[in-house]
Amino acid sequence: MSPSKLSTHLRRAQSSSSPLRLLTIPLLSLLTLPACSQPPNATNSNSLNHIHTATKTNTPSKKIDFVKDIKPILSDRCYNCHGFDDKDRKGKLRLDSRAGAFAKTKVGDAPHIITPNSPDKSELYLRIITDDPEDIMPPPKSKLKLSQREKNLIKQWIQQGAPWDDSHWSYSPITKPKLPPTPPSSKPIHPIDRFIRAKLKEAN
Repeated sequence: MSPSKLSTHLRRAQSSSSPLRLLTIPLLSLLTLPACSQPPNATNSNSLNHIHTATKTNTPSKKIDFVKDIKPILSDRCYNCHGFDDKDRKGKLRLDSRAGAFAKTKVGDAPHIITPNSPDKSELYLRIITDDPEDIMPPPKSKLKLSQREKNLIKQWIQQGAPWDDSHWSYSPITKPKLPPTPPSSKPIHPIDRFIRAKLKEAN
């Protein structure tokens, strides 16, 4: 039976003298309720998702560490042809030393191999993002490639000034690290837990 016919029958029963007419009141109330197109909390959930997305978008990029983030990429993809071995070195270019990596170049469109703060003026970055098979590095015949994440790391590193500190951590002076902040409403926690929480937040 359709809702409209059921409503008609209930209204007739309500106008009759039958004792069952009292039961028709709540049934009629249910029939007149507006249909819900989404769960009550859907709007709030969408708002929260929007806020979360905006927060992730506005999160500043992390500081890129040369030894941990950049040197492994250069070592694995570049040092075979642009490393310390004079016999295998191509184009007289060294990327395993700071002097070689920041040297001037007359090849390509950029003035230096790496220009701090300027990826678009760094021949290294321009070579890894080009689609030209004659210019792209590593060359196609090497069967080596950089992932988009690795390209982004190099770009961010150059944007951050391309800091070049390749000294082993064991030779670095011991310094007390700055504790990550905690939310104002959070209870006091151990300093180690603050670092763990910061890393989990960074990794989402």
